[in-house]
Amino acid sequence: MIKQLFGILIVLAFCCSTITFAQDKEQKEMPKKSDKMEMTKSEMKAGPLKSVSCDPTCGFMCRSHDEKELTAIVKKHAKTAHKMDMTDKQVKDMMKTEGSTEMKQ
Repeated sequence: MIKQLFGILIVLAFCCSTITFAQDKEQKEMPKKSDKMEMTKSEMKAGPLKSVSCDPTCGFMCRSHDEKELTAIVKKHAKTAHKMDMTDKQVKDMMKTEGSTEMKQ
């Protein structure tokens, strides 16, 4: 009986240590938040990343480098989810530029 409990304890310890080592390895491979994000050439051509968020009760959020695409998506969301018709100007007023502080409007 004691040998069985000891064997089970060893197996559990092995499983826990394997999971811990896997998590440590995954964290080392992930880029740090402090690392500076660099834009690719295609992102520079497309412009800065813009986003539009609905109120927290809705939870809708969309991001795109293309203002036309973002506008179309937001207008469709407003129509289907909130039964609202929005103008392009209203959507543009809601847009926020993401990324570095140099690009903010």
